[in-house]
Amino acid sequence: MRSLEEELEEQGDTQEVLAVQVTHKLPSKKIFIVHGHDNEAKQTVARFVTDIDYKPIILHEQASGGRTVIEKIEANRDVDFAIVLLTPDDHGGKLGEAVQPRARQNVIFELGYFIGFLGRPKVFALTRGTVEVPSDFTGVVYHVLDFAGGWKLELAKEMLNASLQVDWNKVMKRYCRYHEEIEHIKIRVSFRSQLGLINSPQLLRCIFREVRDDAAGACAFEAH
Repeated sequence: MRSLEEELEEQGDTQEVLAVQVTHKLPSKKIFIVHGHDNEAKQTVARFVTDIDYKPIILHEQASGGRTVIEKIEANRDVDFAIVLLTPDDHGGKLGEAVQPRARQNVIFELGYFIGFLGRPKVFALTRGTVEVPSDFTGVVYHVLDFAGGWKLELAKEMLNASLQVDWNKVMKRYCRYHEEIEHIKIRVSFRSQLGLINSPQLLRCIFREVRDDAAGACAFEAH
């Protein structure tokens, strides 16, 4: 006949196993994208996230249900990773000093929020253009949303480092497709230059837009 102590001990072991099973979280295959007013940067990143089989979570696209912004963030934080876009959408600085381009304050807040919630290894900060970066987030590496698309490789490496599944074939497919489109741009620019059709930055931007449209949205280009 088993003693009460043995039964309690067995129940304790069972509860520990159940606790482990409950706390084990399956990957959601979702990535939260924090952004400011740069819609092109947001769409570029969201498209790449989709291409590598993750679902981009963009806050303003989620149902509000009468909730505040922080309540919406809490309701949609079931993600594996967060990408934070720091773009020069605002200006600020110390009193009496010249103002500097900086990200929107909500972006800075959400950067800190997801560092606290997910941990630094699962937050990828991307900068675009000249923008002031927060000095308080020690250990955060800021990557550049570069025109050549190198940020895609950096993002994939950070996701792997955070123990997420990444299909490198799909990563490289998108990276190589981007550079194929760059060659397409060079050919078109060269052809129009020879015809004397390019004489202003505005026309050059039109060429970039044409190539982007021809690619059916496969890549987003910038021309400054």
